[in-house]
Amino acid sequence: MRSKFVHASTIASYLVIYAASGMQQGSGMSKIDQALQVFDLSYDDIVIEEGENWVEKYYIKQIKKCDLQMPDGYKADMRSLARDSPPDYSWMDAQGYKYYFNVCRNTIMTCGGRDDGVAIQYAPNGKCTALLGKIPMYGEYLDQKDRHKGFAVIYGGGDFCEEGWMERKTRFEFHCDPTIDFEVRYMDKSKACMFTFEINTKKACDYIAPSGQVVSGARGFMHKLVDFYYGIILFVVSIIYYLLVLFVIFCIYKVITMQLGGQQQNSFTKSIPYKDRALYYYQRFKAYLFGG
Repeated sequence: MRSKFVHASTIASYLVIYAASGMQQGSGMSKIDQALQVFDLSYDDIVIEEGENWVEKYYIKQIKKCDLQMPDGYKADMRSLARDSPPDYSWMDAQGYKYYFNVCRNTIMTCGGRDDGVAIQYAPNGKCTALLGKIPMYGEYLDQKDRHKGFAVIYGGGDFCEEGWMERKTRFEFHCDPTIDFEVRYMDKSKACMFTFEINTKKACDYIAPSGQVVSGARGFMHKLVDFYYGIILFVVSIIYYLLVLFVIFCIYKVITMQLGGQQQNSFTKSIPYKDRALYYYQRFKAYLFGG
């Protein structure tokens, strides 16, 4: 299952259009109010920057909250990962290309005058070559069976790439690590038109349950620790179980030998090789039960 969430650049484009049409038509309810209703936001959730003209002043540059809705109803609070002032997060690959990206808002660095992307690519010569993504598509867990490992969010709407004329997409993978604030571990571009940033951060361990209860950031680490100790306990219990089974079998064996052997049979049974005693006692036990 996939989930969608609201991003600043998406709302910004809507509000610019709505604001312009609202100013022209002079309707009773402003278009910016209508846009906020569409995205279930209020003025407390957004930041509006005053611009040089009536269109720009309704352009929203960031959102005060950025909760990624997960498929199971949990929320990943990504707002604290956003950088509202330089520098953006960055990564340089082996070919010398440098990548700038941000979370919950567009990059502070621009690409050829454009500032509507969450990730951009710069060539070794210092020129921006591509906008890698700007439209949030969906969020998902890195491991569907263990949400504490982290989550991912995918952006589309990037510049077209040469391989098949597809739009570039960016995938941010936030891996839970309670010891690290934020670290870009790797950037993978092995898939055509897809740029995957692998990030370690303790923020990926934090979740808000549908009830509003916060799941601690240490939960991911504790989850692994509990699994480790659970494995040890299960191993010890298994050993005890099999020892008890062997003890019960031994007790049954002693009872059978005492009941069937008798004092007069001791010397005879002792003369029987160990490998044949099981068959001997089986025959004796069968005769004892059925009177043979």
